[in-house]
Amino acid sequence: MANILQMGLFIFTGLGVAFIFMPFADKYRKTVFGISAFAAVIGWSLFLLPAEGMPILILFIVMIGINNGAGQQANYQLWASEIFPTKYRASAQGLMFFLVRISIGAWSLFVPMIISNFGIAFMAAILLGCVTASMIIGLVFAPNTSGKSLEQIQEELYGTPPAQAERVQTRKIM
Repeated sequence: MANILQMGLFIFTGLGVAFIFMPFADKYRKTVFGISAFAAVIGWSLFLLPAEGMPILILFIVMIGINNGAGQQANYQLWASEIFPTKYRASAQGLMFFLVRISIGAWSLFVPMIISNFGIAFMAAILLGCVTASMIIGLVFAPNTSGKSLEQIQEELYGTPPAQAERVQTRKIM
């Protein structure tokens, strides 16, 4: 049963990528992000309900699968590749992903202890807080990069690059 549930999660993640993220994320980034992030909020909220059993697990898999395919992870990786200036992009992304992976690894050490001492509902409440905070941060603070080229994004965030400004001034002088 655990393998079937894992396969279901994989399938809904793939469907989220194929039918939500790929066709709509570039044009409607924050909308796709918001809807998918809200799917994670719904998913983790399910474990706080008095109902339990297979229907709750299946609905959880659908909601979290959609989020995995089109939500926070996909959008934050895309934003990270867009918002850092080109000369710092690889280093900034490497540092960011390193910190995220280390944090997840450290957190994973405590998960079994939390579940065995406090139960799945307590764990779900913690994760609900995390995905809610992530949703709010993304909706409020992420830049609006929908449909823009990397050059447009960089110019909006950092101004005209020095090399380009120099070329513009040279043209004016001539």
